[in-house]
Amino acid sequence: SQSPFLPDKDIFFGDYTNISAYNGIIRPIWTRLNNGQLSIWTDITSLHDILFSIEEAPVSDNILSFENYPNPASDYTFVSYKLHERSNINLSVYNLQGNVVSKIINNESKAYGKYIERICLDKLNIPSGVYFLKLEVNDNVKTARQILIK
Repeated sequence: SQSPFLPDKDIFFGDYTNISAYNGIIRPIWTRLNNGQLSIWTDITSLHDILFSIEEAPVSDNILSFENYPNPASDYTFVSYKLHERSNINLSVYNLQGNVVSKIINNESKAYGKYIERICLDKLNIPSGVYFLKLEVNDNVKTARQILIK
């Protein structure tokens, strides 16, 4: 923002939406809602102003990006994930005791790309409560908590 502000509980757009680094310049990108107008903002900062070392950390191509929303949910939820190569996918719902409630995706092969899976919670016939969504991509596993309210 160009000026200091206090967060408003009625308006929230979250964190930055993207970040890019090219030719020594970092460009974060975020959205702003002001007086009903949505705008896109950026900042240009030189890498030389913020780097303390030229040692580079290794970057893994197999970082598993996974999120679920809305949470809590009542009738359906979405699971979003990115694949960096063709991968075998498993997506399951577990209860608090660690028992499988449902297998949403069972050993499917999917290509590189971003995926959004819609899970119809009504069809699972499970009561309100806390559950876990477990995403397995090749040898990587990520788990997220899901709250179901009926």
